[in-house]
Amino acid sequence: SGSDERMGVMVFVILVSSLLLPAFSAAATEEEEQDPPQLALPEIKGVPYSTVPGLVSVEWCEKMMAAAKEEQWIEANDSVDKRPQHTIDLFDRGEVQNVNLWDILEPELGRIQEMLRQKFPGYARRADWVFLRKYTSGHQRDSLQAHLDVSSLSVIIPLNVDFEGGELFFVRKTSPLHKRPEDLEGIYTPSHPVGPAANTSDYYFPTLFQGVAMTYDNSVWHGIRPVTSGTKYSLVLFYDMKKQDFSGQMDIKFFNRRRAPSELYFESDYDEEILEVQAPWEFGHVVHQGSYAGHKFIALDKETKEIVGRVRIELDTLDYVLLDEHERAQQVAEYADDDDDVAFFISA
Repeated sequence: SGSDERMGVMVFVILVSSLLLPAFSAAATEEEEQDPPQLALPEIKGVPYSTVPGLVSVEWCEKMMAAAKEEQWIEANDSVDKRPQHTIDLFDRGEVQNVNLWDILEPELGRIQEMLRQKFPGYARRADWVFLRKYTSGHQRDSLQAHLDVSSLSVIIPLNVDFEGGELFFVRKTSPLHKRPEDLEGIYTPSHPVGPAANTSDYYFPTLFQGVAMTYDNSVWHGIRPVTSGTKYSLVLFYDMKKQDFSGQMDIKFFNRRRAPSELYFESDYDEEILEVQAPWEFGHVVHQGSYAGHKFIALDKETKEIVGRVRIELDTLDYVLLDEHERAQQVAEYADDDDDVAFFISA
């Protein structure tokens, strides 16, 4: 599953510990710092998931949704399918990101936390990432390609049901689609199921109700079918993310200082596919891209399609620069006094 175009978005950082519940505190206990074992959810029709009614009321959902409509939504491309995210971060990496929406959620957190812990003993110890997502008919973000989450426990709360399409779907673990020779995690397939939203031997469509949480773990492929009318709003909570994934999605900037026409691509660790990010990528152009620590990108020469540079996203670096082969030393020197951390594409 699956946020960060922070340009134009006012980001608030709350440092006063009394405003944060223990579950959202940046200072985790020693137990919480350890990665939890795989959550053993009961499989229903080949899908490990469970529902939790009563987490929030219908009235609360309406209040949150109305407030969210007045906020700035993040439009940076999502790492799952390279389309605009349409998200709002409420909490990420130990810090409050949107005070207005956090003020609506914060009074409910203690009860939500206790209900989840009672249902999943030993889990829901630490909420690492909380965000809103919307899917709109006719928008590039009308759906979400099938993917695996990075959280040990994902909690999805539908805020509304007055739309058409937009069904959550799971790929059954008994389906051949869930059993591939490659390591499944990270491969952005399968795509959206086609045809009526009816359960098949491959796909399962759970019934969703406003305010009733859907919970599942990081072992099941899932996605959202296209919304055909209206807008779908969901609140998402990622609990107990593995330590290497506890970076959240970052707003990465790629700067092109190479004078020859270039192209920028995402490179998967799990297959030979590369996904276009920006082509052509002109000299002097800056590309904003949502990504995670560990993701890799390559730059190609537009004419020859040869790789001219590679880069790996690091947790503490947001700016990456493709240099010109003939002006590399001079260009590197220009960044020597830059206060921001900058990394350069490595020549292939």
